[in-house]
Amino acid sequence: MGQVMMIRRGSTAAFGAPTYTYTGTSQLFDEGNGNWRIHFLTSGTFTSNQDAAIQIYLIGGGGAGNQKGGAGGGGYSANTTGIAMLRNVAYAISIGAGGTTTGAAGSKTTAFGSTGNGGGGGVAGTITGQTCVVIGTGGSAGNVYYYSSLKASAVSIGNGQKTVNLAHPITSAYHNNGTYLLKGVSGYYRCNIVSYGAYIGTNGSNGAGGAATYAFGATSGTKYGGAGSVPSTANGAANTGKGGGGSNNYNGTAFGKGGSGIVIIRNVR
Repeated sequence: MGQVMMIRRGSTAAFGAPTYTYTGTSQLFDEGNGNWRIHFLTSGTFTSNQDAAIQIYLIGGGGAGNQKGGAGGGGYSANTTGIAMLRNVAYAISIGAGGTTTGAAGSKTTAFGSTGNGGGGGVAGTITGQTCVVIGTGGSAGNVYYYSSLKASAVSIGNGQKTVNLAHPITSAYHNNGTYLLKGVSGYYRCNIVSYGAYIGTNGSNGAGGAATYAFGATSGTKYGGAGSVPSTANGAANTGKGGGGSNNYNGTAFGKGGSGIVIIRNVR
């Protein structure tokens, strides 16, 4: 048997609040004046002892952030109203897990015929180049030459050691006149590499996902979903569908996990 927590709001007992069994973990909120709602926190099977017309809000698990890029996207939510909940009928409820490995998507949440898909994982950045110290092909006294294309004329950038941004991985090409060149982040260079320096790259992007929302179209209260933050290693909280944080660094090492989803039902208002 699962766990059920009863939380009463207001001074008036809820008339008609359902009694039920659930094989997972849930919370029953008595909101007073005949209103109630149930939060399903883990997957399970729900059986009510009475009929009711209900509204449903659910959200999928949030995506994990990327240790080398963006934050995870929030789970996608769905609002449905006017659903007939029948007594003594077993309803399967599946709570989507948040992404747990770098860049992993969250899982979908399903209940009462509605689905909220999981948020996408954070997208990794890309190393595009490397800063290198170079000299001319004729030695330290020779000039380093730059070519804007494989058909362009050479332009000297001076002699001695120069710092240039070469493409990563280091790639060679031949000019139309047969000259051996090294590909730059932009254009090409006639040079020899002396030493390799820092990488250059993009920081990645957030995973696809749903915007942060309030349940049942409310304008205040608990917000669910939404992308994680960057740079951050924060996990999305359990049962929020929020995305995990991303490093915002193509060479990062840490990330946040996505928050699990939730299903909420309440009597039709």
